[in-house]
Amino acid sequence: MRRDTLLTILSTGFFLLLLSAFAGAAAAQEVTIPTLQIGVGATNDPAQVSIAIQVLLLLTVLALAPSILVLMTSLPGWSLSSTFFVRRSAPSPCRPIRYWWA
Repeated sequence: MRRDTLLTILSTGFFLLLLSAFAGAAAAQEVTIPTLQIGVGATNDPAQVSIAIQVLLLLTVLALAPSILVLMTSLPGWSLSSTFFVRRSAPSPCRPIRYWWA
């Protein structure tokens, strides 16, 4: 066998040995799963209502941000390309007419 092939096999075996040792230690530990409760209830605290409205507005802005970005960046590109075609198509008395296919 070539030396690099032997080295690859030995390093893979060592890696699998370490992986199996750590997997056994990780399986012995107890895993706690956090709980999440979602509900609607009455409150007298204005701070709780304010946080809920802020989260709602933040999610709205994050959801609409990509479309706003596309809308704002497409208009300058369209206007620049249209001015390029208008300038190329409008003849001038000082220069000869050049067509777009030429």
